[in-house]
Amino acid sequence: MADQIITGATSFNILTFIATRTISLASSGNFVAVGSFNAIGSANSLIVFRATTSGQRGLLSVKGGQAVRFVDATDIDSSQGTLVTNSAGFISNTINWEVPASPSVSGAGNFFDEFFN
Repeated sequence: MADQIITGATSFNILTFIATRTISLASSGNFVAVGSFNAIGSANSLIVFRATTSGQRGLLSVKGGQAVRFVDATDIDSSQGTLVTNSAGFISNTINWEVPASPSVSGAGNFFDEFFN
């Protein structure tokens, strides 16, 4: 699929991206997802978010709900909206984005060995 460049100051009620995309946000623009922001890639097909100018963040404010998974985000500033939680993704030089830590399992035995023996 082709790459997409979004320019200008734009407000979206629902902003949705699908896998196998590179989305470039104009570094001078301000983009707002008012209703919901959906960006769902896969382990083998990340959605890539970049600013058009490397090192100069593009503004993406998420005001409503979100579903964000398998996104590779670089140079994105979301400080004017809610925290963007990028499950199973990557972030670099972003503001107000997080990638939660994977849950860890402690102990070498299995559940039944630990509690029933």
